[in-house]
Amino acid sequence: MNEMSANVYTTTIKNRSTITSEKPVQLTAAAKCDPGDRENQDSAYLKLDDSSIFVAVVADGVGGLANGGLVSGYITKAIEVWFNETISELRTLSIDEVQYEMKRVTDKTHEDLLAVAEETGQRHGSTMTFVILGKKKYALVQVGDSRAYLSNGNWVTRITKDQTVEEYEKRKLQ
Repeated sequence: MNEMSANVYTTTIKNRSTITSEKPVQLTAAAKCDPGDRENQDSAYLKLDDSSIFVAVVADGVGGLANGGLVSGYITKAIEVWFNETISELRTLSIDEVQYEMKRVTDKTHEDLLAVAEETGQRHGSTMTFVILGKKKYALVQVGDSRAYLSNGNWVTRITKDQTVEEYEKRKLQ
């Protein structure tokens, strides 16, 4: 599949007392995988930059395709490099502009991976969930079925929609 369509989310965090209160916020990021009897193909990058911007990306290579672990590692490394190079600029942007930049780096990474696939003749793929969280807003870009959740300790809400053939077919029927 040469087409990639990313789900893009942006929101202001409202009515979530542990996030918008004057009290310190505890940020917890987690990644969980059950590779079963296969090789683990996950990769993650998490960074809290001087307590004002948090970035997280989790990528999971598609099982059954070539080099899933390398592909997911390439994705997280590309975003890590991008984040470290653009952090100063990101601080000056609106959340919509941050999200636009996130989508751009996602698209560029996808183009790079397509070029490698064309060169090598090997199909490969990965899911990805990529979030940048500011003090009161977040932006998220997602490809595939790696999920993101929002929680305050009392409730959990899934904030992404899976991009799978099954989900696509369900939405078509609605």
